Amino acid sequence: MGQKYWTKSETLINLRMATIQKENSMLTGKTFISTRPAGKAKGMQQLCQQAGATLVDFPLIEVSALPLKKAEAEALQQLSAFDWLVFTSANGVHFFFQHLKKTGISWNVPNIAVIGAKTDKELLKQGVKATFTGQACSGEAFVEELKNVFANDNPRLLWPTGNLAPDIRTQQLQKIARVTRINVYQNQPVEGVKPSVLDQVKAGNYDLIFLYSPSAIQNLQQLLGNCFKLSNLKVACIGPTTEKACHQFGLQPLVVAQHPGDEALLEAATAHYSNLQS
Repeated sequence: MGQKYWTKSETLINLRMATIQKENSMLTGKTFISTRPAGKAKGMQQLCQQAGATLVDFPLIEVSALPLKKAEAEALQQLSAFDWLVFTSANGVHFFFQHLKKTGISWNVPNIAVIGAKTDKELLKQGVKATFTGQACSGEAFVEELKNVFANDNPRLLWPTGNLAPDIRTQQLQKIARVTRINVYQNQPVEGVKPSVLDQVKAGNYDLIFLYSPSAIQNLQQLLGNCFKLSNLKVACIGPTTEKACHQFGLQPLVVAQHPGDEALLEAATAHYSNLQS
């Protein structure tokens, strides 16, 4: 067998994992609450078990396919007219290809850009390799990376995303390309959350709540009610967008992971507890 070569993204993940394994005693006995959609917390569950921590599953949003509007369906039919396809989330990849398979449209976009290892991995599941994989930690920084890739060519770009993706991202992309946005999936509040976990949150019987999106924060506020002070919550989040949303809701995150992914979030939590003991 030939030598295994790691990609830059894989190397970063391996380094993060090594850090977690070295300092996992910091997490032993901790109780974390995951707000990821149902079925999406398996990776974090394994990482927590390895570190001696307990992860409680508490989905706050559910993700599902969103029917395309007429203009969006027409854009999909004209796929060959686009120079670039840009994905900013694994969900965008998953539900775009779901729509593609339903319509029977052939795959013929010459270039694909994705952000992060998770989105890249989801694309590979579809049997497609990205032309460019961004290493940015936010959508805004990813646009800056794409600016260098496009090199003032002003390409035609199709952006499959979710219904809650900020309009400002479209505006930022429009500065470097001719953008067509299609909403291929939607985030919705979960109906029938677990009352026992909600009581656990209200009582403070946990160490950290993992927040992955602004919509999760909004849904958590609605569940807790106006009488509950959000500032009492102990939270960890990923990236500047979710951190900003925390501040807008009066939350001060104890942990902010600067890189996407469960490994980065758990590494940041490890560093937090390590600092408390130093």
